[in-house]
Amino acid sequence: MSANSSRIKLTIDVFDETDQLASVRSGLLVRDLSAEIQREFDLDPGDYILYLKDQGVPLDPDKSLVDLGVGEGDALVFARRQTRRIPPGARLVAGTRQAALREAQTGRVFEILWTPAVIGRPYAHNRASADTLAVALGDDFAEARSVSRGQHAQLIEQDGAYYLESLKANNLSSVNGATVEIGQRRALAPGDRIQVGKISLVFEPRGG
Repeated sequence: MSANSSRIKLTIDVFDETDQLASVRSGLLVRDLSAEIQREFDLDPGDYILYLKDQGVPLDPDKSLVDLGVGEGDALVFARRQTRRIPPGARLVAGTRQAALREAQTGRVFEILWTPAVIGRPYAHNRASADTLAVALGDDFAEARSVSRGQHAQLIEQDGAYYLESLKANNLSSVNGATVEIGQRRALAPGDRIQVGKISLVFEPRGG
């Protein structure tokens, strides 16, 4: 290892590569490191990001790792940039920890890409409101009107585990028929059925 290299744990979330230690030159620009990873793993062209694990904020591609304070022992995640904007206050969920909710009646799948992941019904005259929802249950769902506008419930990811919280005291959510009161946090297991209004969502972990 050269003097200007650091041992950094790197997760390649594009195909759920397990954590691996890599010798990375600390003076390397984030943009150049991304290009090296794409060449090394023969990845399809695309828009990729690097971020510090458990922070989820993309690193500035025009700065070096040392300029950003990334060094020995840090953990980086390399992932394809999501087309949806992450809501303020949320963080990306690592690919090996991601999950999904499947709407039971239609089979439509909502990928959980950030945490907290809010479930709700978009406001009719504000299309942008849907962008803040990880699970936007709009009027294309038969029972959408039973779901609260804005924030109905949310999923929280912590260390690979998922929990459901209710956000509307007058329209509580449930897990497998058990009501989740305001202030409670209910742990989720594969196949658990989450009820928001009259819509049923099945929890499906994606991690390896």
